[in-house]
Amino acid sequence: MKSLKQQGTVVDLSTVPHQFLREAPLVGGDWIDRYTVELAEWGARITRKGFLLEESEDYHPMAWHRIIDPEDGSEVDTAITRKLWQQTRKHLAEFPGRTSVIDERPYLSFEDYLKWRGRRNKDYLKSSMGTGVVISQWNQWVEKHGGEGEATLNEIKVGMLDCYLDGSRYRLFGYAGELLEELSLRESLLESLAMQKLDQDRFRQRVEHWNELARRILPEIYTVRGAIASINQRYCEGQGILFPSVAEGFHQLLALEGKTVDIYNKDLAGSIERVERLLNETGDGQDVPPLTIDLSELVENVQSAAKEQVAYMVDMAKADALDLLGENRQALELVERRI
Repeated sequence: MKSLKQQGTVVDLSTVPHQFLREAPLVGGDWIDRYTVELAEWGARITRKGFLLEESEDYHPMAWHRIIDPEDGSEVDTAITRKLWQQTRKHLAEFPGRTSVIDERPYLSFEDYLKWRGRRNKDYLKSSMGTGVVISQWNQWVEKHGGEGEATLNEIKVGMLDCYLDGSRYRLFGYAGELLEELSLRESLLESLAMQKLDQDRFRQRVEHWNELARRILPEIYTVRGAIASINQRYCEGQGILFPSVAEGFHQLLALEGKTVDIYNKDLAGSIERVERLLNETGDGQDVPPLTIDLSELVENVQSAAKEQVAYMVDMAKADALDLLGENRQALELVERRI
């Protein structure tokens, strides 16, 4: 572990209006990315104007916070926030401390930033600093000691660490103009989702596609839930088989998908079906399949699948136990029955 002795340092900048970028690494324990400082200064300027920074309802890790006017709860006009951004950049250009360029990106000395009397972010940032293992150094250590699944630490197998952003879709833009163009296009596409701006048939086709995806994914989730509940009751005397953190994550997933289905039923499927009912009453409609999703019916329909999942998991556990006891033939029979 000598190669991991050197710790990395991060600082939590609470005024950065972006959850993923709040924890800024300090290169060499002092150098902080200038753009991150701009965001922190911009957020501080926004809050000093009386506006609020609220986490987005978009659960993507790269989603920006919403900038809210507390007087009426509306989002602040982009012209105002852009002006505050321009003021921030102009003010930060006067930073008198040390600067550096690392991997072709500008950095500021964090120590000098703390001493700068002109900084707008007046938080006591030293209390927001933390240390930990540098991911790149950890992964190099794992690779050097056998690689993924083979390296061991205190006789425990360990693997590589990934950024929690991995698996999420996002795009990188080379300059601000490209970003503004993409945002303009995104806003246009979002507006086109409104019922009055989309051809009814095209809109229904999109919703039918979302409905089809949901009806493939939701049964899998509820089958796992049913299997877990059955195993807890039948084999664990009501005690959870999942680790608390995993159980909490699964509970949050269920709550989130329930909320998503409610929004879908109310704002998408429900809106379309109300229009179609009116058309049917006037004789201008046509017979089409329903779009709303009945969760209670779906849960009822996966009961047999959940029982089958439990039987499969029990057989696999029995096979592992028999294999450990040297009963290889019986273990193989159980496995082959499930292949």
